[in-house]
Amino acid sequence: MEHVFLTHNFISPRWEKLSGSVHITESAEALKQIAAQKELSELTFWLAAEHSSTASVAAYLAKANSKFVVLYSAPETEDLVALLSLGARGYTSLAASTSVMERITAVIHQGGLWMPEQFLANLTGLSQKRLNNGKGLPATFAILSDRERQVCEKVLAGLTNQNIADALFISERTVKEHLTKSFRKLGVKDRLQLVLKARNEESETLNAGE
Repeated sequence: MEHVFLTHNFISPRWEKLSGSVHITESAEALKQIAAQKELSELTFWLAAEHSSTASVAAYLAKANSKFVVLYSAPETEDLVALLSLGARGYTSLAASTSVMERITAVIHQGGLWMPEQFLANLTGLSQKRLNNGKGLPATFAILSDRERQVCEKVLAGLTNQNIADALFISERTVKEHLTKSFRKLGVKDRLQLVLKARNEESETLNAGE
């Protein structure tokens, strides 16, 4: 595994301790050159949130289906939503330890996501508030079956698959089947994109004066 960092005015000595080769650059073009010369499946990209080119580099990496993580100095939910929509697989502090970064690398290359618990809570917060107010799911979720909508409501409330299974008296396997069908119908890839889709549509509705 190789690691490629896009940073600006900050380099952590912990990065050099990561297993495999480590490339650190302040240039988006240099990062792209490294990416063009390597096997992308063997690369993990770490993008400093404050770097002026992070958004454009994220779009570039997402198009190539590359795995990248956003590094923050201070967590900003609104700024990260756009990067997650582009395909970021993780969000962690610039001060993260080497061991944490190694775990993040393993998780995202196995198809998982890495997010601080508080950040996920913030993402699901608007959805939970809407559900508590009796407003239900956004209009685009109407294409789902009744059971699929129930499962999606639980996801937006922050429940795990096992929690959902217990709440609805169904198996965890059935929960996964409902989610797979829901993802396909809604045009999303995973739970995080589902939350982002609902959150964005809820925000648009609120801004329109609902």
